[in-house]
Amino acid sequence: MGVGILSIFILSVPGELIPHCLSPAMCTSTSKSSLSMTVGQEPIRIFLVDDDEEDCAFFREAVNSSPISVILKTMCNGEDLLTELALTDNNVPDVIFLDIHMPGKNGYEVLDEIRNSVLYKKVTVIMLSSSTYDKDVEDAYARGANLYIPKAVFHLAQKSILENLFSAHWRRYLSKIPREEFVLSAKRLSRYKSESDIESQALYHG
Repeated sequence: MGVGILSIFILSVPGELIPHCLSPAMCTSTSKSSLSMTVGQEPIRIFLVDDDEEDCAFFREAVNSSPISVILKTMCNGEDLLTELALTDNNVPDVIFLDIHMPGKNGYEVLDEIRNSVLYKKVTVIMLSSSTYDKDVEDAYARGANLYIPKAVFHLAQKSILENLFSAHWRRYLSKIPREEFVLSAKRLSRYKSESDIESQALYHG
C-alpha cells in the first residue's frame, strides 16, 4: 500500500471530533492539538501506526481531550511509516506508537528497521497492541521497544496514560524502563486514584 492522501485537521476545542482513516485512499492524516500550548513550548510529535480505523479515532480523541501539546500523524501500515520517515529528514517524530499485527510489514519488522537506522534508532517506540501474548511482549522488548501498552489497558484510561507518559522528563524515563515495568498492566493502572494524578505517580514508575 502506498502513501495515502494527507489530510490536515486543526484541533483547538476540547472534545472536538476529527475524521479518521476510512479507506486506503485516506490512510495518512495529521492533527494538531493546541489545548495547552504556551509561548516557547514545543509540541510532542507523535506518529501512530495502526490499521484499525476505530483505534486511530480513539487515540485522536484521547489526544484532543488531553492538556498535552501534540502534533499527531496517523498511518495505517508500516510501509507508510517508513516512507514518511524517509521524507521527514530533520523533522523526526518524538514518539512512534506502533501496532504489531498489520498487513504488509508487521510491527516487529518496522521496529527492526527503525532500530537499525542511524537517523531514527533513538526515537521512542511504544508498542500499542491488542495482543497480550508473552511472546509478543518478549519480541518487542528484545527488538528495542521502549514500552508495551495493551490496547485493552489503554482504553481504560487513555487520557491519564497519555498525560503520565508525557509529563516532565518523559524522554529520560522512557529511555530506561526496566523489563519488569515494560508492560503497562491494568493492575498498575488501578493504583491511581484519579486521571489527574500525573506528576507524583508516573505510570512508568510502576
